[in-house]
Amino acid sequence: MSQFSVFQIRLTSEDARAANRGESCPRVHAWREASLDVNPVPGLEGGFYEHVCDIEADHLDHVFEIGNVGPEQRITRHAPMHSISVGDVIVAHGPRPKGFIVDRVGFRAVPLPNGLSHAPRPAMIEPE
Repeated sequence: MSQFSVFQIRLTSEDARAANRGESCPRVHAWREASLDVNPVPGLEGGFYEHVCDIEADHLDHVFEIGNVGPEQRITRHAPMHSISVGDVIVAHGPRPKGFIVDRVGFRAVPLPNGLSHAPRPAMIEPE
């Protein structure tokens, strides 16, 4: 088993209200780019990706499965999260961490900014 970290762009209620009012909202723009166009650059450059969990898995497809259907014992949660979806970033840890974005089908390698290349950390929240 290997360690993987999952990063997601989490929208706040205020982000949603601003978007619904037609206001410019960088976090919503980054989320749309990531989830609709599979472009993580605005989210990575804007610092909008949040480390939501670490998952113990065999490979990326296994991370996707565990992040969507479990088992919960393989997930160390750090923040509220949604199921792993298009636009999320997964970091595969090892001597040289590698980043991947969840694509419409499969995964695509992405460059990692410094903040996303850290090692897994202890849990900060308990699962509901």
